[in-house]
Amino acid sequence: MGRRSFATACGAIIAAAALLTQPAAAAPRAPTRAHDSGVAAALPSSPCTLSGTVRSCELWAKTGTFALPGGTTVPIWGYAPAAADPPTLPGPLLLATVGETVSITLHNTLGDATSIGLPDQELPPDTAGAPPGGTRTYEFTAARPGTFRYEAGLTPGGPRQVAMGLAGALVVRPVPGGSAYGTAATAFDDEALIVLQGIDPAFNAAPVTYPTAKYRPRYWLINGAAYPDTAEIPSGAGRRLLLRYVNAGLEDHPMSLAGAFQQVVGADGRELGHPYTVLSETVVAGGTMDAIVAVPAVPRIPLFEAARRVDNAGHVTGGSVDFGGMLTFIAVGP
Repeated sequence: MGRRSFATACGAIIAAAALLTQPAAAAPRAPTRAHDSGVAAALPSSPCTLSGTVRSCELWAKTGTFALPGGTTVPIWGYAPAAADPPTLPGPLLLATVGETVSITLHNTLGDATSIGLPDQELPPDTAGAPPGGTRTYEFTAARPGTFRYEAGLTPGGPRQVAMGLAGALVVRPVPGGSAYGTAATAFDDEALIVLQGIDPAFNAAPVTYPTAKYRPRYWLINGAAYPDTAEIPSGAGRRLLLRYVNAGLEDHPMSLAGAFQQVVGADGRELGHPYTVLSETVVAGGTMDAIVAVPAVPRIPLFEAARRVDNAGHVTGGSVDFGGMLTFIAVGP
């Protein structure tokens, strides 16, 4: 085991011990556990609509603000599903089924050209994009199932736009459903989307002029929230929970469980020929990963980033760094 792997493993063990002894009351703003009312983990709603075999999606690239833990707000650039909606981190989920034609219309309300990048799809890169105030439409066939990402494309300002929040998840379901890749090995009972992003307040305050070499996130998000505002993932003992990881940020993130294993069955929208079981696995920047958890009969399972991304800008209370960042829990019902 290399030094980095050893350090990550040690960090995961130390963090897991602390998380497992942490009382549930430490998350005062967490929502009521959905499994208490019989609700299981599911993907968020998608704004895409289906007409025949064409799945149409609207994305509005907009400026907005984001409230950081502690009450500070920073500017963001994000996607919204409609002209009247605010942008969100991450962007809306785009959900389609294998065989459909996916049509994405991008409306650009930013001050610079922007395009949509769709890695792993049969679509040529767009280096010109939609001009400010313009639109552009992207079409491709959802040829295979999997978990993918979309993000600002390869215009000159594309990398800065991704760092400001212009990214989201694309999920393509097989036919029939009930599995990640249409195989028995990837069948699941519940599923959850885990989109990872980071925020550097200094960069967000001056995204056009801030040196990209100095970009250093100090806040880390799961689905647009940092602990204690992250939503728990409801499931049940004995159920198979599919975690669809999408790293929409610019850093690698080893994602870990404390008290359960996860079987990695897919990466970057392709099923693995040889799934493997781990406590922690790295989701590389810009990558995706599909992992299935056989949920054990325990009350809560911490899900967290094992490389010390479980704080909010190092905030300290009573001499100890508070938990925050990429941390949530799988809430296990009967």
